[in-house]
Amino acid sequence: MHIRENTTLYFIRHAQTPSNFANIKQGIKIDEYLSSPGVLDVQKNLIPVIKLLDLDLIITSHLHRAEETAALLRQSLKNPIPVYHDHRFRERDFGSLSGKPMEEIKKLAPSYDEDEKNQTYDYTRFGGETAEQVRFRVLTAVLDVASNYDHENVGIMTHGGVIRALLFYFPNIIRVFHETQNVLKDIANCDVYEWGIHQKDLDDLKALIN
Repeated sequence: MHIRENTTLYFIRHAQTPSNFANIKQGIKIDEYLSSPGVLDVQKNLIPVIKLLDLDLIITSHLHRAEETAALLRQSLKNPIPVYHDHRFRERDFGSLSGKPMEEIKKLAPSYDEDEKNQTYDYTRFGGETAEQVRFRVLTAVLDVASNYDHENVGIMTHGGVIRALLFYFPNIIRVFHETQNVLKDIANCDVYEWGIHQKDLDDLKALIN
């Protein structure tokens, strides 16, 4: 492991699942493995990008789609790196909306698009999570990672909803890889986002948590 000049976090969205392809919400209740095209996407497109990042470790959500993507990446590296789990990087809980196509979800939750954009969603009426609950668990996880792995390159294998929340609060996070096959999606499967952590970021994380 190298001593880095800075702490850099790379947020990686897992590869495609059958439900992703069908535009069905998974949340945490639909725990699928990757589709065949998803595995191929990792092998052909994501692995070359990850090899350039020189990661020291990967932290992954416990959901199968994230775990499998992380395992494929680790296996591809000449010098394997540790893979750890942190359940706080899991996808949001949509409750009973899980497993439903987006068309149906938008009928049941008419303000879906606006609430997603403004991070004001509340899925508790469906047995799921609120935006505030997701914000707290994700930001505390990021703060812990940035503090515990100071001056390291850390890959975080996570989900679209987690990345969307981070981008809302920290728009300075930059996308360094966008899957061209999914160019119409704002956060596509296998997308990679880079966040060079500075003291101000740590201070802002702490302020948003408290």
